[in-house]
Amino acid sequence: MPLTADDLLRIAHEHGFTQVSRRLITDWIEIGMLCSPEFQKGSRHGSSQRTFPHLQGQHFINVLRARRDIPVAPRDRRNRILGRVVYMWLLGIVGCPVDIPTEQARRALKTLSSKQLRLPLKAIQKDVAGVVDDLTHPNATPTQVRKAKLVLDSAMSRTPVRWDLVESVLGEVFAPLTADGRRPQRALTIGGRPAGVPEYVAGLQAIHRTLIALAAGQVSSEQLEEARCLYGRRFGHRAFVGANHMLVTLPSATDAPDREVETFHLVLSDLVGGSTVKIFP
Repeated sequence: MPLTADDLLRIAHEHGFTQVSRRLITDWIEIGMLCSPEFQKGSRHGSSQRTFPHLQGQHFINVLRARRDIPVAPRDRRNRILGRVVYMWLLGIVGCPVDIPTEQARRALKTLSSKQLRLPLKAIQKDVAGVVDDLTHPNATPTQVRKAKLVLDSAMSRTPVRWDLVESVLGEVFAPLTADGRRPQRALTIGGRPAGVPEYVAGLQAIHRTLIALAAGQVSSEQLEEARCLYGRRFGHRAFVGANHMLVTLPSATDAPDREVETFHLVLSDLVGGSTVKIFP
């Protein structure tokens, strides 16, 4: 049966979370941690009230447990859990019995994207270092690698992002000039197809535009549903295998949700990122 906010408070208190308040429930609805309650019409002479789907009660307890137990710094805990909420919504396409409405996932993605676009400098530097390390050719010199990280850090920290610098510097470390003035022949694989640095950067640019659109609330629930269906057809089997242990509780000690949400961003960028390079045909 549907649950009221008072029911959620009672359930939380029964499970030992006695500090939970109505304000927390309201805040979590706003950021996408919980779904929006819907009006439930009462009896003929009774008053209407807002109620949550029954499964959101168990979800509420799972989120409270994850907030208590998840092994990350307190300042990162909310966004880590929101990523798992989006993951549970994605798993709805492969039969996971958790009631995460698309509108709730939309708010969660908006919150996550806003946070990602406001990353502190240290986090940007960490992400930049990972991109450079992933693409660097073994023959690239330490000087080239350091330069690439510095230039990429500067390019990604600007508004707007200098994508021309991003492509140039990644191209240098991806296929550095040899002693005889040639570049090694290399290829990336994007969406199962061979690609080069320009296609890779076009994908990054499309994802960046998608994050901006999500943060601004410009991605509709219909677009999210379409992207989720595309994700399910291409990656649903992988998500299902990785989710066998998650059908009751939120994951707290695995990076699988983060990887799958990143993959979903790639799929969604094909629909709303505005790139002429389609990552997933």
